[in-house]
Formats: sequence, structure tokens, C-alpha cells
Amino acid sequence: MVTDCPRLNRAQYESGTTGVRYGDLDLIAWETNPLFRPCGAIGRLSLSNYLLQSLIGVLLFTSSGLAFFGHGIFLYGKIGPLLDLPITLVIYLAQIPLSQWYLRHYRIGPVEWLWRSLSYGEPQAFRR
Repeated sequence: MVTDCPRLNRAQYESGTTGVRYGDLDLIAWETNPLFRPCGAIGRLSLSNYLLQSLIGVLLFTSSGLAFFGHGIFLYGKIGPLLDLPITLVIYLAQIPLSQWYLRHYRIGPVEWLWRSLSYGEPQAFRR
């Protein structure tokens, strides 16, 4: 209720709840639209994909990459946001079919499996 918080006036309260309502509608549209269904595979491997994106970023944007991989491409400071965005999209879009392929063979991602196994104190089912 608006009167519960004296710092919020009615307009601020209504604008906040309206934003939440639109967010709920976007979420429903996202989940029911078949165009976005392939993104579900990325969500099921979210931690593994995040770490893979980080590894790719280190290899592309740092001067030394990782010591055991040799030298990176060192794009940091050489390209601007207009080139950053396409690189990011290519990495993300490449992960969609990779994640779908992976989930056809395994139940969960490798990092998710490790995390879950450590949490439960015993190895979890991995293969399908």
C-alpha cells in the first residue's frame, strides 16, 4: 500500500507496479514464443556457458591469453563498442546449437554437474 511507505507518492508506486506488470508480460511472451525456445538450452547450461564466454573473452581481449594457450589476439582497446557487439552476438549465437547438441547427450553441463555433485556430496547422474 502507498501509505505504508511515506517516501513513495502514488505516481511512483504506480509506475513501479506497471513496470513489474510489463515485465511479467514480457516473460510470458518469451516463454511461449517458439522463436526463443532454443535459448532454453543456454539457460540449462548457464554456468558452463558463462565460464566459456569468459574464457573466450580472455583469449580474444588480453595480450597473453592464458599461459598454457599461448598468446591472445589482444583486441582490448583496439576495437570499439560497434565491433564488440557483433563479436558478443556471434559467441552467444554459436553457444545455442552447441548447448542443444550437448544436452542431447548429457543431462546437465559439466560445471553444473560438478556444482551439484559437490552440493549433494555424491556424484550425480551425468549422461542421458
